[in-house]
Order: sequence, then structure tokens, then C-alpha cells
Amino acid sequence: MPSSVSGKVAFVTGGASGIGAALSTELSNGGAEVWIADRQTGRAQELAQHLRDGGAKVHAIQLDVRDACAFEGAVANAVHKSGRLAYLFNNAGIGASGEFDPIMTKSHFCSESTSSRLQKSDFVVFRSAPRRFTAKLDRCKVRPHGQHPG
Repeated sequence: MPSSVSGKVAFVTGGASGIGAALSTELSNGGAEVWIADRQTGRAQELAQHLRDGGAKVHAIQLDVRDACAFEGAVANAVHKSGRLAYLFNNAGIGASGEFDPIMTKSHFCSESTSSRLQKSDFVVFRSAPRRFTAKLDRCKVRPHGQHPG
């Protein structure tokens, strides 16, 4: 039985490691064409090559989702080359490493710099993506931002 993602195009931010890499792998194993978008270009390229060696159609691109122009360009490039996007997974995140200090307060983990970067990346992705998705949804009478069905 074919997978429900077979033949679809997926864009995965933070797709080069961790959960994003697992998601990219599962999508490609299911037959989806996958765009791995990550700041870790080398890791994204290595994963993409590994998946292509197994017969998958996978692309790796450098992307920092905090940069709205870069995100819009990356999605536009994916749509241009693949013809459409069916799925967008905003998996990019910010992590920290080191020893845990039990004295750290909530304010340390919720610092303005960390929380604003996370919020900005979500805003950039979900503000930009719908225009790319809706451009292909004519059958649903949905149009790009600012256009109405005629």
C-alpha cells in the first residue's frame, strides 16, 4: 500500500539533526520529496546524500529561519524546483548544552534573547509559508494573499 506522503513535497526546517532528521528520513522513506533546511549545511548535505543513496529525492539547503527574507527565498526556491509544497514542518529550534545548574531561575531559560528568537522563527515561517501553499490550491478556491476567487 502506498504511503500517504508518496509523491508529495515536504519542507523541514531544522531537518539535519535530531527529530528533524528522523522526520526527514521517514518522509523520504515514505516516498516524499524532502527539502532539508538547516543552519548546519554540512549535516543537511550529509543526510540528504545518505537518503539519495537509498533512492530518495532529497534536497539540502542552508537556512536560518530567523531571517524572513532567507526563509521566503528558500520556500520560493523549493516551490520553483518542485512545483509545489504539501507539507511544512517548522522543526528548527534553539538548544543549550552544558551542565545543569539547579539554582538557575525561570528567567534564565526564558531570557528575551532566547524566547524572542524562538517566537521570531515561528512568526517568519508561518507568516511566509501560506502564500506559497495557497498559490497551488485553486481547487479549494483559495488564492494568494490579497487575491479573491473570481
